[in-house]
Amino acid sequence: MIDKIFENIIMDYMIKETAEKLLGRSLEKDDGINIEKIEEVEFILENKLPQCLRDFYIYIGNIKLFTKSFEQFFDIDKLYFKNKKLVFMEENQGVCIWGINLFENDPIVYQNTGDEDWYSEEIQLSEFIKIMMYYQCANGDENTENMDTIEIKKIMEICNGMEKIVDNNHLIIYWKNDVLLWYFTDEENKIINNSVIINGLTEEKINEFKKENGIKNN
Repeated sequence: MIDKIFENIIMDYMIKETAEKLLGRSLEKDDGINIEKIEEVEFILENKLPQCLRDFYIYIGNIKLFTKSFEQFFDIDKLYFKNKKLVFMEENQGVCIWGINLFENDPIVYQNTGDEDWYSEEIQLSEFIKIMMYYQCANGDENTENMDTIEIKKIMEICNGMEKIVDNNHLIIYWKNDVLLWYFTDEENKIINNSVIINGLTEEKINEFKKENGIKNN
């Protein structure tokens, strides 16, 4: 029981810390969905949501940057069951959905591409949500630039001075001073098409980042 309480505290802290890091500000009450609404949905589902998904909606369920900027987290009242799994997110073009079993505090995430079978992502929900929070911000429409003209050697130099925050399923994301740098790798862990994208909290942050690292405008 004590271990579960401690685990819940860690998940709670993870959501808030990651969100505030990416937003550059403290979270506010209106950023999230009130607990009464969440409990109403849980009553309808006849199940309590896993703590980390609960925290996601409680703290940032109303922030479109995290919920809708690329992949689509379902609104709290649009959650549904498919083949005994709770579906909570859809790929941005509707290609696949993601779901979980409800009877664990931090369940494994599964993907479904429209058939009857679910395929394990081999990652727990808490880590999946954290990765998606970074990925949603990295794909935000504002203050984003494609740096596909930078040489690989230069990219590695820049990354060495940043914090690697995501390394999962060929997605790599770095962070420093309100700027995200990200790319995908192939099976040989080489950057696909030498394409690197940077996303900043503001345009000024991107310009500062480029100046600091000697990156010329495209």
